[in-house]
Amino acid sequence: AAEEIVARHRAAVHAEEALTRVQSVSMRGESESLINTVRKGAVTLDWDAKGGFAWNDDSGLAFGHNAELGWRVAPRGAPAVLRGAQLDEVREVGDVTKLFDPSRAYSKLESERVTTFEGRPCYAVAAETTSGTRRTLYFEVASGLYAGHDGEDVAMWTVDSYKEFDGVLLPTRWSTYEPDKGERASATFHEVELNPASSEDRFAIPEAVRPFARSAEEIEQDNARLSELHAGIVGNWRSESDAEGNGSRMVVRDGFLVMERDERDPFHLTEPDENGSMSAYGADYLVFTPKAGEDGTVSAIEIYVVGELRDTLVRLER
Repeated sequence: AAEEIVARHRAAVHAEEALTRVQSVSMRGESESLINTVRKGAVTLDWDAKGGFAWNDDSGLAFGHNAELGWRVAPRGAPAVLRGAQLDEVREVGDVTKLFDPSRAYSKLESERVTTFEGRPCYAVAAETTSGTRRTLYFEVASGLYAGHDGEDVAMWTVDSYKEFDGVLLPTRWSTYEPDKGERASATFHEVELNPASSEDRFAIPEAVRPFARSAEEIEQDNARLSELHAGIVGNWRSESDAEGNGSRMVVRDGFLVMERDERDPFHLTEPDENGSMSAYGADYLVFTPKAGEDGTVSAIEIYVVGELRDTLVRLER
C-alpha cells in the first residue's frame, strides 16, 4: 500500500525526529544549470518553519518567501513579486519538511506499480494535492528512500544522494529536468546546518524586487509622476525590423515606464540617470536613451544592446 511505501522512507530518514526537532535548515553548495547556456556557481538554501525560504545561486536565480510575500529573480528576466496562487506555489516548493516526508504535500496517495525511474527500480505512487495537481512519486525498492517525482506541467525532480547530518538523513544532491523546454539544473550541497542561529536577513526581500513590491498608493503616485516625466516618450514606436510598424509601445503602468512588445515579454525600465538613459530590470544589457530634436521633442529612442560577441544599436522612431 502507498502508506507502507511512504512509511519506509520516513523510517529511513528518521522523519519523526526530524519533524519534531528541526525548525530551520541552512545548506551551502554548488549548482549547475542549462538554460540557453551552462551556468555554474555557488548556491545557498535557507529555510525556517516560521521565517520563510530562500534560494540564491550564482546563475542569477533567486526565489523564496517570507511571512508577507514571495519573489522570483531569474537571469535576463524582470523580477517578480509573488502573491496568491504564485505565493502558495513557492511556499510548497520551499517546504523543507517534504524532504523528511514527501507525502505531506498531498491529500491522496495510491500505490501503482514497480517501475524504473532514472535507472533505479522504484515503487511508483500516484499522488494528488488538495488543489487537484497530480504527480507520480518514486521510492527506491532497495532502500525505501524517496527518489523523486514527475507529472504533467511540472519539472521532473530527481534525488541523487542522501547524507546523514546530526542523526537526520537529508538529500545532498538533486536535479530537475523540463523536457518541453530542454532545461536542466542540479544542486550539490556540502555544508548542512540544522537549526542555525536565526537571522531575518536571510528572508528579506531582494533589492532587485523592492521596486515591484510597492503599495497601491505608492504605485498610483509613481504613475502620475512618470506620466508627466515621460510625456514625450509614451506612445507607439517602430524600428526597421517592425514589419507592421508600431511594434513597440511605451506606457506607464504599475509604477513603471514599460516598453510593451507584440507577442513578447515587456521591459520594465529603471529611473533615468543623469544622461536620461534607462536600463531594463532583469536585462541590464539593454540601455534606452531618448533622443530629442532641436525643438526638444523626443523623435527617437536608441537601444544599446551589449552582446557576448559584439554590441549593437537599435533605433526606434515614431
